[in-house]
Amino acid sequence: MSDKKNVDTVKSSTTAGESNGSNNPKKYPSGNYTIRIFGRTQEVGIGKISEEQYEFWDDPLKESDLNSAINGELDYDEHNIPESARFSQTSYDEFSEVASIYGLEMESAIVTISNASGAEIFRGDFYELFKLADPDDEWHEKYIAEVDEMYPLSFGEGYYLMYKNGGKGYFFQHELVLSEGLDLTDFRIENVDVDGERIIKSIYYRDVEINDEGVDDEYNNWRGQWSTVSVHSID
Repeated sequence: MSDKKNVDTVKSSTTAGESNGSNNPKKYPSGNYTIRIFGRTQEVGIGKISEEQYEFWDDPLKESDLNSAINGELDYDEHNIPESARFSQTSYDEFSEVASIYGLEMESAIVTISNASGAEIFRGDFYELFKLADPDDEWHEKYIAEVDEMYPLSFGEGYYLMYKNGGKGYFFQHELVLSEGLDLTDFRIENVDVDGERIIKSIYYRDVEINDEGVDDEYNNWRGQWSTVSVHSID
């Protein structure tokens, strides 16, 4: 996620309220605000393989060896792997020339927003955040855009390998420096449909993409949890 322009220069069309009181709980005064997002992450890649590789590895009982193979950890000779089924790649991320993404699962993401004093002014999922802008919009289509999809069958005929690595923890942190106040109704996100899971690709505030600046040490609790790999034949 990278900045398209400096969000500090973006001017709001509304006037921020003075506090999170009865006057306006959606708007806050000018200052610095930190957004953090916690949840489950996925790193996913799709790469092309040969027909021979597909035919050999298309067996659920071989998934463990396949996982080792794509990470350069399998002794092909010891396991009697045919030459035609061996991979020249030695790291899983080399199987991503067709498509790849690394991001948060939208359904698991919890957003916190704190002011410069460290006081939390919002905690909830993205649905709760967008409900502040339009309580009656069940799907929040104005704030959640699906911009792409990523399935093996999305890329036409051929043979493909797809890997997924999952983790959990704080993933995203960004400090907003706002001269004209914070409006909680000005956030939106873009998702990619990754094999049936909505993965967050980009986060915007006032139509400016905001990037991850690195999570503070006290919140740095991300850990890897699982990985899967599969092969696919698309006719």
